[in-house]
Amino acid sequence: MSTERETTRIVRSWLEEEGRTTLPDWIRDGVMDRLPATPQRRHMRSARRFTTMPTAAKTALAAAAVILVAVGALAFLQRPSGPGGPGVTVTPSPSTAPTPTASALPVSDLPQSGSIPPGTYRVPGNHILVTVPAGWDVVDGRDMRKNRDQPTEIALVFWRPDIAVFADACSDSATPPRTGPTADDLLADLRAQDSSDISEPVAVTIGEVAAKRFVISPTEGIDPATCNGGVLFHYWAGVGNGNDFGSTGNPVEMYVAETGSGRAVFSRLEGPDGQSDATAADRAELDAIMESMVIED
Repeated sequence: MSTERETTRIVRSWLEEEGRTTLPDWIRDGVMDRLPATPQRRHMRSARRFTTMPTAAKTALAAAAVILVAVGALAFLQRPSGPGGPGVTVTPSPSTAPTPTASALPVSDLPQSGSIPPGTYRVPGNHILVTVPAGWDVVDGRDMRKNRDQPTEIALVFWRPDIAVFADACSDSATPPRTGPTADDLLADLRAQDSSDISEPVAVTIGEVAAKRFVISPTEGIDPATCNGGVLFHYWAGVGNGNDFGSTGNPVEMYVAETGSGRAVFSRLEGPDGQSDATAADRAELDAIMESMVIED
């Protein structure tokens, strides 16, 4: 009918207007397929009539609906692309601020004397940090012990760098000049010392500290009781107070390391003068303390 042809013409005209040709082919073809391609012929026989709108009106409404679908699809496709692909708007999830790295807690110097509260401490003069559990005490800010003066005693003793090695460990009548600042300087002076011997140094890592481990002991055949009035077998004097190193003659396990600020020296002891009845648990605790050591600089 002429009305249907008029509807077809309008729809086709709309599709061909400037700006409509950008419709995707599948949308435009769908619209065109819905339009009557040939004039509608009414059957001669009278068809059953329903109380509906005329065919021309239905055709116009169908075409309008198709156009609306096409326009909607076009608008959907022309949305800006987001991270999820064409036409998908992704709402970014709230960003989680990175958790700031906790700054290192202040570290205090090892107490000068008395019981040591559990914590991490700086060893004065050695630039080494060490973590100490409960049950330990300290003398002179460097001599850490558990079960002090008991057969089960264990100890970690730090020596200040101001060392002057005696020429003879059995006679310390004259204080020698200060030993050089490096680990090799100390080892060289101890090797040259009379009346004492050191084992071949072994490279070890204690926690984060690279060190050399050795054992120092009196030369075989020397009676420590005859040395220095029978008071002490003396390896070195400290240039500062409280840094003298001696023993009654038992072997002592020693460590010497280089730090950014110079030499660090420490001893591991079990029992008074190395004769120990320390428990396995206490030995393990001493191991853990040594493994906690970190060079500060």
